[in-house]
Formats: sequence, structure tokens, C-alpha cells
Amino acid sequence: MKVIKKRVYKDGYMTLEAALLFPVIFTIIIMLLYMGFFMYDRCLLESSAYIAALRGSRMQLMNNDEIYDKTYTLGEDLVKGRVFAASNVSMKVKVSFEEVEVTYDAKVVPPVGSLLIRSLYPNCFEIHVKKQAKRIRTIPIIRMFRRAERIPNEKDRKSIDRKSKDGESKDGESKDGEREHNTEKEL
Repeated sequence: MKVIKKRVYKDGYMTLEAALLFPVIFTIIIMLLYMGFFMYDRCLLESSAYIAALRGSRMQLMNNDEIYDKTYTLGEDLVKGRVFAASNVSMKVKVSFEEVEVTYDAKVVPPVGSLLIRSLYPNCFEIHVKKQAKRIRTIPIIRMFRRAERIPNEKDRKSIDRKSKDGESKDGESKDGEREHNTEKEL
């Protein structure tokens, strides 16, 4: 007796769907990774610009050209080798008497799958970061705070006024010259 095997035909719709969905899913994953790189580069450039401007504003006893040079080299060192997706990173430093300003410009080139996004929004993958820090002269500020510490506050003024009204002097004597004695005993 012959056993007849029944042929089972499998549908090919799973293969077709996978062939259509895989490129779409792969493109979405790549775009998400690139958006992560874009956000990382933006955060890196923002923090580097602020750090360079802040450190440049704290430099004293230097002229503006020396501050410019040191801030520029510091800004380059903060970014060098740490940027992932951005290309053409340029840096501008502006030093004035009142502030130091650091500006970074960069362009992120996304993968080919985002041609539609680039055609609709041509500037959406550009990073422009501008940070400023005021130049503070620390010596006059320290002197100002020391003078402010010497000024008595409201609470001290009220206690001084109250003592002068009661007729007490600084060392505990009254107006008549008699010393006051504390008769309370500590337990």
C-alpha cells in the first residue's frame, strides 16, 4: 500500500510583508539613532559654549586679545573629538569690556532616508548655539561684599536703638555709672 502524502502549500504573504516592512523599520531605527546623535551634539555644543564663555569672562589682568586667544583654544579643546554627527563645526568668540560671547555653528548631515525632511525643512539639521557670560571684576565685588558685611542689618539696628533708649552703654553700665549685676543662678 502506498501512502499518499498531501502537499501543504504555505502562503508567501509573510515573506512579502517582511520584505516591505523591514526597510521602513530599519529607516526609523536609523533616524532615531541620528536624532539621538543630533541632540547629543546640540547639548555638547551648548555646554561647551557656556563653559568657554564663563571661563573667558573670569580671566583678569589680561587684555581682550589674550582673553580671545585663550577662550578660542579652550572652546576648540572642549569640542575636539567629541562631536558625533555634526560636521563643519565653526566657532566665533567675541570679547568686549562687559561680556564674553561664544557662538558655535554646525550642520548635521542626516542619512539618505531623510531627503523628504531636508527638502521640507532645509534648516532643521543646523545647530546654532550662542552663549554669553558677563565679565565680572572680582576684586571690586569682594570689596563691596566686605563693606556690606560691616553694615548692621535691621535686627542689629533695633537692638542698638533699644539699648540706647534704656540707657545702657556697651559694657553694661547704666547712665549713672553703676554696673548691673545678674543675680540669676544657672542650674
